[in-house]
Amino acid sequence: MQNAGDMAEIQARQVKMEQEAQIKMAELEMQREVEMLKMANNQNLSLEKIKAQLADTAIKERGRKELFAAEQDLKIRMGSGI
Repeated sequence: MQNAGDMAEIQARQVKMEQEAQIKMAELEMQREVEMLKMANNQNLSLEKIKAQLADTAIKERGRKELFAAEQDLKIRMGSGI
């Protein structure tokens, strides 16, 4: 009986944590949008142009991360370690 109560409490905590995480992500997304609008206004750029610049930067950063991971994997496979 005690274990069932403990499991229910754990599950309730997990649900609460997931909901809080979703709320935080929504807040961060709104904050991001506000900052993009401020940037667009300050630089007289369109929001679409800023989104394109952010997407370009994200693609470059993702590429760098993937390249680094591939290099590390190669080093491990070739036996040179890290």
